[in-house]
Amino acid sequence: MTKAVTAMAYTPGYEYDVFVSYASVDDFNLIDDGDGWITELVELLDRMIRSRLGGGDDLTIYFDRHRLASNHGLSTLLDAVRQSATFFAVASSAYNQREWTQREIAEFCRQPDYSNRLFAIEYLPLLPGEQYHSILESRKRLAFWERDSAFNVEQTLVRGSATYRARCTQVAQQIATQLFAMRFGGGAAAAPSAGTQERDPATPLGRPSAALAPAGPAQAALAPAAAATAPAAVPAPRPQAVRLVVGQTAADMEDDAERLKAFFADLGYDVTYLSEMRQGGRDFKADAAEAMEGATLFVLPIGAHPGRRPKDLPEGYYAAQLDVARDCATPTMVWRRPDVTGANTTVPEHAALIDDDTVIAATYPGFVNQVRYLLEAAARAMSASAKPASGYIFINADQSDRAAAEHLQDVFVTIGQDTAVPIYDASPHELREDLIERLSDCDTLLLLYGEVGLRWVRAQLSMLSKMRPHMSARIKAVCIGPPAGKSSNLGFRSPDLEILDLNPDWQHSPIVDLVNRSS
Repeated sequence: MTKAVTAMAYTPGYEYDVFVSYASVDDFNLIDDGDGWITELVELLDRMIRSRLGGGDDLTIYFDRHRLASNHGLSTLLDAVRQSATFFAVASSAYNQREWTQREIAEFCRQPDYSNRLFAIEYLPLLPGEQYHSILESRKRLAFWERDSAFNVEQTLVRGSATYRARCTQVAQQIATQLFAMRFGGGAAAAPSAGTQERDPATPLGRPSAALAPAGPAQAALAPAAAATAPAAVPAPRPQAVRLVVGQTAADMEDDAERLKAFFADLGYDVTYLSEMRQGGRDFKADAAEAMEGATLFVLPIGAHPGRRPKDLPEGYYAAQLDVARDCATPTMVWRRPDVTGANTTVPEHAALIDDDTVIAATYPGFVNQVRYLLEAAARAMSASAKPASGYIFINADQSDRAAAEHLQDVFVTIGQDTAVPIYDASPHELREDLIERLSDCDTLLLLYGEVGLRWVRAQLSMLSKMRPHMSARIKAVCIGPPAGKSSNLGFRSPDLEILDLNPDWQHSPIVDLVNRSS
C-alpha cells in the first residue's frame, strides 16, 4: 500500500514532503517476522522529522509499499516524484539494478533545483566492480552498514543500536532543516551538519552540501562563511522579528543555556530565557506558555542531571517545558552532548529522555550552528513577507478556462490595471514554480470557476490555505462564470475569501467594486 501520513504537505506548493525511493527486495526484517527494515526506518524518520518541525502535523511522506514486478503503476510513482519537495533514496545493488528506481531518481533530477533536496543512504555497498548508474555515483551516501571484522562481511545496521540511532538522527535533522527552509526560508537551501568537530559558534554559519555522509571530522567541517549569505533577491534578515525561547535546565547545563541566550541576544534576536520566569508549577507553566506562543523556536539543553521535581510539578521542569511546547505547537530542538547517555543518570524517566531518538547529540558549536541556521531562515522569510504588495491582479485559471482568463485580462488592461495569468505551455516544474511566485506576490487573486470542475477549485483553495502566511494578496475571490447553474457553495470557507458571480459573460464590474471597497 502507499503510505501518506497526512492529506496536506508541510512544504507549500507540493503534495508530498518526502518521496521514499527504494528496492522492495531490501525491505525485509533482519531480526524477526516484523515489518521490513525500510518500513521501520521510514516510520522512525517520520516521528523524528515531525518532532523537529514542532509536531509537523502536515508532514506527508510518500512511501509506496507495492512490490512492483513490472512497470505497472510506474506513472503514478513518477507523478508523486514530481510533486515531492525532497527525495530520499535507499541505495543498494538491488536499487541500482531496478529500472523503476532509476526512473524515479532520474525524474526527480530533471528539476533544476534538485541538488539540495536529494538525500541518500546506503543499505549495503555495491558488489565488487559495480557502479551506480545515476547521480548517486557522485553523491555522498550515509552508510547504514558496517564491516564485521571477525567475518570480513558488510552488515546492515540493526534498529536499536547506537550507530543506527545516530545516523537516523542525522538524516532526520537534515531533511527537517531542508523542509523548514523551503517553508519559511523562501527556497531550497543546504542543511548544516550537526558535526563532531569543535568550532567557534561566533563564526558565521556555512552551508555544506545536503548530501549525506558518515559523521566525521572531514564531513563535519563547515563551508566558508560566504556560503551562508542570502541570495541577492531576498531582503536582509531582521533578527529582532524572530523569537527564540531557551529552556530552563538543571544545574549541570546552566552555563550552556546562559551562553546560548547571550550569543543569540548579541546577534540581535529576541530571546526569552525560561529560567528567568516565575518558579513553581502553575506559575512557571503559565509563563512558559506565554513565552512559547508564536515563538520561532524552543531549544532545551539537557545533561545527566534530571533537574528539580517540586511537589506542584511532579513531572519535573524538563518534561513540563516539553509538554508546554507541544501544546503550543512550537518547533523544538532538544540537545545533549555526544558523551551524555541514559546510562549517566539513575532516574529512568530522564534516561528515556536523553536516549530519545528526537534528541540531537552534537557538540555545543554544532548545535549552535543548527539553531542559527533555522533562525536565519525564519528571519529571511519574515523580511520577504514584509515587502509591499505589487498591486497586480493574478487571474488563476485552469486550461479549460484559459479563454475566460485572457478575456478578463484584456478588459483590465483597458482600464489601466496590471494583470497576470498562468503559463500553460511549460514543464510541470515550471508551471508549479510560476504559480507559487504569482500567488506569493500578487495584490488581488481571482480564481476562475467556469468550465473546470469543482475538485480543481477546491485543490487550489487548499493550496492557498497552506501558502497564506507567505502571500501578500489583500483580496482573494472565487469568480463563478459560465456555464450557469453552478452552486456558490464550494464546501470551503475562509474569512478573507469572497465569492463573486460574474455570469452571464464573465463581467468585470463585481471585481472592480470589490477592489474599490477594499482600497
